[in-house]
Amino acid sequence: MRRCPGNAPLNAAIPLFTALVAAAWLGERVSERKTAGFALGLAGVAALVGWSPFRLDAGTVLAAGRSLLASLSYAVGGVYAKRAFAGVPALDLAAGQQVAAGLLLLPPALAIAPTDVPPLGVAAAVAGLGLPCTAVAYLLYFRLVPRVGPTATHAVTYLIPGFGLLKGWLLLGEEVTAGMLAGLAVVLAGVVLATGAEVGATAAALRRLLAPGSVADGSREPRVGRPFR
Repeated sequence: MRRCPGNAPLNAAIPLFTALVAAAWLGERVSERKTAGFALGLAGVAALVGWSPFRLDAGTVLAAGRSLLASLSYAVGGVYAKRAFAGVPALDLAAGQQVAAGLLLLPPALAIAPTDVPPLGVAAAVAGLGLPCTAVAYLLYFRLVPRVGPTATHAVTYLIPGFGLLKGWLLLGEEVTAGMLAGLAVVLAGVVLATGAEVGATAAALRRLLAPGSVADGSREPRVGRPFR
């Protein structure tokens, strides 16, 4: 795994920011279990990626501040989607977001457009990042937010370093240590605590989520169940 020791824990602050924003904006209760889960997940991310000494200068502080601002923006976006777009189909939200992002990026993309045709491998990589990793991912994201709330939805960001670990091992032959696996186990325990998830209940929720006519598609009324705590 290519390590960026300070950035992963800063990005892992997204669930913490989301819980605070949701408490202030939506009145969600931050329970002791949820708080413990967030803390455990953050500690697991730090253990998973390691924390190497690095020079603390103005550039480092500025970069860390921007990473935290990005995490806060992501948290505010999830809470805003829950509050402002209730009942809007997930497909509409995901498509609108991607079209708007594309329009914003079009001018700078044209300004620095390559002069040569990109190789097939590069084009395939861009398509892979754009379609399954972004478009489909945000379709699932906008289905999850109205069902489980932004705080539980954003708890999955703790798993990003774990997937990086797996891909590094499978695709690049990078070493996986016992400490990394222990950190991943702590992350998973934190996610379960933070979301209040149980294996059977989570599988059932995913089946309902992906079923045609889900509430996120706007064609079926939501079923009231036990709220996440």
